[in-house]
Order: sequence, then structure tokens, then C-alpha cells
Amino acid sequence: MRVTWTIPSLENLLQIREYISRNNPLNAERFIAELFDSTDSQLHQFPRSGRKIPDKNNEEYREIIYRNYP
Repeated sequence: MRVTWTIPSLENLLQIREYISRNNPLNAERFIAELFDSTDSQLHQFPRSGRKIPDKNNEEYREIIYRNYP
């Protein structure tokens, strides 16, 4: 199985990293790395996990909520 990140999701990740970096640059990099690792692992083990994306009419696209960042 191959995990492909969409351009909008990668742009969102950049915004998240920038936001976290304002207070803690090291934690921002760690958070993003953990998010990639966790998501990749989850989808390889459970390819149908996550919710279907409402505006996509395709079973192959999934949306996974990672954890909150205060």
C-alpha cells in the first residue's frame, strides 16, 4: 500500500508546523515527524481506517485526526 499526501494536507501541515514553531521550534519538528510516522503506520496496518472525506466521492481517500496541540 502506498500513502499519498494531498497538496492541501501538506499545506495544512506546514501551517501547523509554523504555528507550533512560534513557541517551540523543536517540538514543531517532532510533532510533524510523529504525525507522519503514526499516520503512515496506521494506514499500512488498517488501510480503511479514518473517515471518508465528505467532498470526495472516493473510498480511497481517508482523513485521520491526529491528536490536538494546545
